Amino acid sequence: MAVFAELERDMISERTKAALKIAKAHGVELGKNGKYILAKQNKENAIAFAMKMHPVIERIKAKGKTTVRAITNELNRLKIPTFRHDGSRWHLTTVHQLLKRLNEPKETPITTYI
Repeated sequence: MAVFAELERDMISERTKAALKIAKAHGVELGKNGKYILAKQNKENAIAFAMKMHPVIERIKAKGKTTVRAITNELNRLKIPTFRHDGSRWHLTTVHQLLKRLNEPKETPITTYI
């Protein structure tokens, strides 16, 4: 059985290499989205969502709920949707990341003077 498993692994490897070679020949640029384009889009979306959530977080803080745990519990109690809008609940780590984004200094465009 081990010999057949090894043979199958080799066949899969060959098919994958052939498919990648064909894709490259047709001008497909492999791997460009993961590191640059999608990562940048994901960060921009996360920051935009944080800005959208800012008034909600401020109202919760105004009620005296200032810890990450208290804010998390309040978001879940109020049934405030998460970024995914799939009915998932807020978690300590996601609220912590949200608060971190809200507290990050905003990037200002660099202006050069001539």
